[in-house]
Amino acid sequence: MTTLYSNVEGKIYVKGSTANLTSKFPVGTYTIKQDSMGQFFLSPVEQPPVPKKLYGDHRKKVDRIINTWKDRNKDTGVLLSGLKGSGKTLIIKMLATELASEGVSTIYINDDFHSEEFITFINSIEGRNIIVFDEYEKVFGYNSSILTLLDGLYAGNRLYLFSVNEMNVSSFLLNRPGRIFYHWKFESLTDEEITEFCEDRLKDMSKIDEILRAAKIITGFNFDILSAIVEESNRYGETISEIISVLNVDVETDETSYYKVLEFKYKNATDEENREIDEVWLKDRRLNIFKSFDMKIQTVNKSGTVTDDNWYEYSDKDIVKIDKDGLIYFDDEEHYFVLKKVPPTSFQYFG
Repeated sequence: MTTLYSNVEGKIYVKGSTANLTSKFPVGTYTIKQDSMGQFFLSPVEQPPVPKKLYGDHRKKVDRIINTWKDRNKDTGVLLSGLKGSGKTLIIKMLATELASEGVSTIYINDDFHSEEFITFINSIEGRNIIVFDEYEKVFGYNSSILTLLDGLYAGNRLYLFSVNEMNVSSFLLNRPGRIFYHWKFESLTDEEITEFCEDRLKDMSKIDEILRAAKIITGFNFDILSAIVEESNRYGETISEIISVLNVDVETDETSYYKVLEFKYKNATDEENREIDEVWLKDRRLNIFKSFDMKIQTVNKSGTVTDDNWYEYSDKDIVKIDKDGLIYFDDEEHYFVLKKVPPTSFQYFG
């Protein structure tokens, strides 16, 4: 039986009014709404443009998703999880834009619709379509009833895209390739992505190393933060630390910004003298590395005599290296030490 669609003042109904009936679903970008009678309809929206310059491996991901969906020739789910501003929405834009040229419509689900009537409405839309659940966890949370769309009871040929910033979702969404075939995790930006972005937009290239250091310290460092840092650097020529101190970037109150002293030694001391180090304390374990911080150093020799019991001040200017695991290496005129991010309940001092 042929499905009929009607266009009522720009609203697309399935088997709705007898006016303006057509058997061909109009290709476009839509959201789903409900009218005052409780009927679902498609409301046209403008598809956001794709940036001309892309960073990272988004092109590779998009090509693979399209190729797999065509090859499987059936419903295929893709989960995109991770940092805000890391490229999840860009992947969705790229897929929608490219597949529109092949007659594929994109439908965004922005409301908590999960009734049987809603499921029936979705499945009454014929053809190959993209169904997008952007920031799924905010709208649906742990509710799994919407996943009946992917159970095979309503077999179709749709591409289901789920984006989540946090994995506060139903366990039925995970470890089920029959429902969600791919799961791409968007974590921190790579050094290559940051460097390429800076080479295109940063005026003072000498600041790239500072930005790379910042990326390893700031939890959730994404393209939004990177773009803002570069913009401010170009505008004011300040150090990266100065820029971060005024940007809307939460460093000091971040629950992951707890540190432990992993290694410590005096630079001009013998190995034996360094073994006399008893305890090294951070005054405040929740640090903003981009500001100065205090650390207490206490050393006790073999006879039990305290040989050093003082507070020392450090800042990001004393950082000499941050490795791929986020270990922060400090080196000033007197001391060398390493800090590591740890859970808030971790032991406080080294010694």
